[in-house]
Amino acid sequence: KEGGTGNGTSWENACGSIQQAIENCKVAGSGTVYIAEGVYYECVTFPSRSNNVKLLGSFPKNGGDVQNYRGTPSIIDGRNQPYCMQIKHCSNVTVDGILMRGGHTGSIPINKLEANHAGGLEMNYASGVISNCTFIDNNKYGLEVHEGVVVKDCIIGKNSSGVYCDDASVVDSYILQNNGVGITINGG
Repeated sequence: KEGGTGNGTSWENACGSIQQAIENCKVAGSGTVYIAEGVYYECVTFPSRSNNVKLLGSFPKNGGDVQNYRGTPSIIDGRNQPYCMQIKHCSNVTVDGILMRGGHTGSIPINKLEANHAGGLEMNYASGVISNCTFIDNNKYGLEVHEGVVVKDCIIGKNSSGVYCDDASVVDSYILQNNGVGITINGG
């Protein structure tokens, strides 16, 4: 949770960094990260092979077990860094109930081999579900997803462009008021 200084084993002992909590899950071989309401100023990168990790946001500030997607948002603000979240080379990942804003890809190559399309979230060479998330005010695409990814019940709006979709599934989601393309579909 915002301002947490613990190791993440409970709400009372919460980490203050989403990145650190994900790295703890990788070391453990799997895990669930519960994210309390607040604004987290960080670029989150799933370490390669961070499999079977669930990232669940929108819990009350002091913890609890009920998500409130609109009432207690967990916000990742990229602060104009290349992305808010990047997930590559991972399997069975869940991202649920998180608002991502302020990612700015510009022309910055992420790994010097390929350019990132998404300022919000990029999920490539990975499998999993992105649900109940909001992607707003990101440069380039709000969301980039590839084969093996399902996006459902999300809001993608007010980005430079909405979604870059390469053989992924986008269902029951709102794609609106983006400055450029709403959705680019590459593949089946």
